[in-house]
Amino acid sequence: GQDWSPDLSKLTPFQLQTWANVTAATYCNNVLVSGIQIDLEPFRPPYEAATLVFLKQLAANLISETFGCVNSWWPTGRSISVFMFAEAATEVVFSALGPNGFVIVSGYDLSSAPPGTPLTPQQYRTNLDAAIKTILTSARAYNGKFMLGIPAA
Repeated sequence: GQDWSPDLSKLTPFQLQTWANVTAATYCNNVLVSGIQIDLEPFRPPYEAATLVFLKQLAANLISETFGCVNSWWPTGRSISVFMFAEAATEVVFSALGPNGFVIVSGYDLSSAPPGTPLTPQQYRTNLDAAIKTILTSARAYNGKFMLGIPAA
């Protein structure tokens, strides 16, 4: 979505899977790496479909011996997480992430106002409560796992 971010929608499924393979091989080569967190924004059309291809392949790689991701240090493989807004965490997302995956739900930028526009504490609380309710509903429905990313400023 931004000039500086990769546009996965321009890659073929083969290129996306190859990138996932190289990513897994690179990070699983180090036993100190317990997982990978992906932050590719925005997670919406036209980027969503390609991002899901990449996530699904990477998640599968991270629980496979093929790239060294499963070993004596990591008998169940490595974890994967992806950052997105609560409403984007669908059944398809949780399925793509697999058993070691979880969503990092945005606890910030919860307004349609332009970036940098401050919210009142009450507006923030209302929007955060709505996001938490949304992710709780979908995580329960699709047996998904999540964490909440909050602003520290």
